Amino acid sequence: MPEIGDELREWIDAHNPEALLADGFEDAIIGVAERCSCPSLVVYDAETCGAILVKQGMTPEEAAEYFSFNTLGAWVGPNTPLFMWRRPDPFDPTEFAIAVCREKLALMMIRCSIATGHGDTFDDLLRELEAALSGR
Repeated sequence: MPEIGDELREWIDAHNPEALLADGFEDAIIGVAERCSCPSLVVYDAETCGAILVKQGMTPEEAAEYFSFNTLGAWVGPNTPLFMWRRPDPFDPTEFAIAVCREKLALMMIRCSIATGHGDTFDDLLRELEAALSGR
């Protein structure tokens, strides 16, 4: 298991020298959280913690149970670290880029009288364009 580096420990100590760490999950540290009148706490990405356990040989089910009981369930005082689940991102930049390209292609095909461009997927438009170009 990787150990926490001196530089990272110094950075955490600058926020809270008494901040506790979760052994074995050093690669899942994403930062430090602060709240008024409370000590700064180390924050871990919970999904990355699960992935670390799976990489160590646990099944996903075993990892979830182990993590829930032994890590989330371990209260060791006010400096106990936090574990965060990231909100699903409804914005997928890849899907957005495909949609933009699809619209540009559809408009170009309409201007060239090749397709209507309505209701077709990007792949459908490419096949239609290829068929139209091969027939010219």
